[in-house]
Amino acid sequence: MKAKISGTRSYTIRDGDKLLAMISYPKRFSRQAIVSLEDGRQYEIKSSNFWGTKLEVRESGKTIISLKEQIYGDFLINVVRQGHRLSLVCRQKGFLKDRYVLTDRNRRELASTSKNVKNYIFRKLQEIEFSFSDSLMRHPDWILISALFVYLIRYYKTESEVILSTVISPS
Repeated sequence: MKAKISGTRSYTIRDGDKLLAMISYPKRFSRQAIVSLEDGRQYEIKSSNFWGTKLEVRESGKTIISLKEQIYGDFLINVVRQGHRLSLVCRQKGFLKDRYVLTDRNRRELASTSKNVKNYIFRKLQEIEFSFSDSLMRHPDWILISALFVYLIRYYKTESEVILSTVISPS
């Protein structure tokens, strides 16, 4: 699977030639996003507290997935859809934090990026290659979870750019 930047503030997620989802952002460093799936369903990602450490994925105004940033940088993802409970953790791995993984609570890897997601200063994130385990692909919301995985990778990337640009050139 690949996620590619298309336009200035959107990503498309494809499996081969098949379009699975699209993520659009209203502003460049915004945490708010709209996820559109191939079947026409739309989800809204919004911050649910002042500091932006808690995010919600809403479908028709109802929260179906909650995301919470931990103090050490990991994100806890809780799918709370009726009949489908799933808890995941998104984290950076590697010496240079150049790899991203999605694990369950037992730290089994369910999704991971290839090693080409690098955190160069001010380099745009153009393309992300990632793979999913078979058990995650059997989950009914796996396409939405893949979009959230790409959303969180962009979140980590833009946060590091904002922090580095503030440190390098305080104005």
